Amino acid sequence: MEFTHLLLILAAFLTSAVTAVLGVGGVLLITLMPGLIPVAAIVPVHGVVQFFSNTSV
Repeated sequence: MEFTHLLLILAAFLTSAVTAVLGVGGVLLITLMPGLIPVAAIVPVHGVVQFFSNTSV
């Protein structure tokens, strides 16, 4: 697994925790993603991350 993938997983976890506490983590994640993944993949990946974040609570 590449460092970028691990960084994206860590960012998803941390922003999910921030969302649970403050409700603004999704915005943080979507601002980090352009530096980690291609622009065309941002919305679909963000949707999947948010889906699993919201269903795992």
